[in-house]
Amino acid sequence: MQDNKKSAEGDTAHYQLSIINYQFSKAQSPERPTRKQACLTAAPRTHSQGRPPPLEGGAEILAKRRSETLVGELKKEVFIIMNTIETLMTRRSCRDFSPKMPDEQTVCEILKAGSYAATGMNRQSPIIVCVTNRHTRDWLSRLNADILGKADFDPFYGAPVIIIVLADKNVPTHVYDGSLVMGNLMNAAHEKGLASCWIHRAKEEFETTEGKEFLRSLGIEGDYEGIGHCALGYASGDPAPASPRKENYISFAR
Repeated sequence: MQDNKKSAEGDTAHYQLSIINYQFSKAQSPERPTRKQACLTAAPRTHSQGRPPPLEGGAEILAKRRSETLVGELKKEVFIIMNTIETLMTRRSCRDFSPKMPDEQTVCEILKAGSYAATGMNRQSPIIVCVTNRHTRDWLSRLNADILGKADFDPFYGAPVIIIVLADKNVPTHVYDGSLVMGNLMNAAHEKGLASCWIHRAKEEFETTEGKEFLRSLGIEGDYEGIGHCALGYASGDPAPASPRKENYISFAR
């Protein structure tokens, strides 16, 4: 009797996979199956027309619910992928920020996204310093402007939040690692409805005595190189449209 029960459960599982495979394959182009679809096409013993044998009673309801759940998850995954591509292609650098301070939760989510950037051999050489204190932000702006050689100029364009990315010089990939963190921060900011801009001269800033003392005041010790500042906040106006991509941007070696 126990063997019969296991056999029935196996048949039900087979029917469930068959229904999922059938429903999902109808929603996709047969010429271009997705990875998820390819995984589900292994369900055997379907009818020649591609339809699974009918189920009865509770088994039919259970299989239908599970198949609808999986198909819904797949649709959600496709939406997320499309939304990521859209975010990457519509992000713009902002050079005119509103003084309005973003909420802390949103900033923390952006910082977390930055910390998940790819790094060489997963050494995680970068560190992130988030400046929200107005006095510290203005001091950093003056230090950056001095390096730029433009007194009475705000290199951060009025952004209320400045995220500094530094990386350990002892790691050979530290500049690349920190650059990927910067990219994550800017793209995550755009996805959260905030504007951003990569501001340079972080390297020079943290080679100065003032810059090194600032890091020590935060308890940061080590040989770190400044990679960049992510100026963060709300844009004062609408972003400009993207400029055309140059003709030779992409090449193929087929």
